[in-house]
Amino acid sequence: MSEDLGYGWQGELLDLPAYLKRIGHDGGTAPTAATLRALHRAHVTSIPFENLEIMLGRPVDLSLDAVQAKLVERPRGGYCFEHNRLFAAVLERLGYEVYGGGGPGDHGGVEDPARHARAPARPPAGRVAGRARVAVRRGVRRRPAGAAAAHRR
Repeated sequence: MSEDLGYGWQGELLDLPAYLKRIGHDGGTAPTAATLRALHRAHVTSIPFENLEIMLGRPVDLSLDAVQAKLVERPRGGYCFEHNRLFAAVLERLGYEVYGGGGPGDHGGVEDPARHARAPARPPAGRVAGRARVAVRRGVRRRPAGAAAAHRR
């Protein structure tokens, strides 16, 4: 279970089957390091980075409903905060421990960890050996986990 420090991942509200279909993941969903790598790879290769709303000066709604509607249902891409909002909800729903945190490239001193560009995660205690925390990032110029996008902590 994730430590909810008010970040509001809301994994229980996520339409997991729709998300998995969107990213083309038909593998297992047990909260393991291998699943984390597979989901991250599928996510970063299926949902593009896009910052059109920002470039047009439009507000970006980071609620799970809005992000899921945009990235999963329409489907469009999103910018790093949208991707990480969605991916953190997915990981939480699957049973990973998900933590908010800032990452390189944070802009404007944003204090809300749900909006930061990094969602460290690890398999739950007692279920998987080797519970190293992995910083999973999804943003511009990010490669799938196993490359430079995930860093062991």
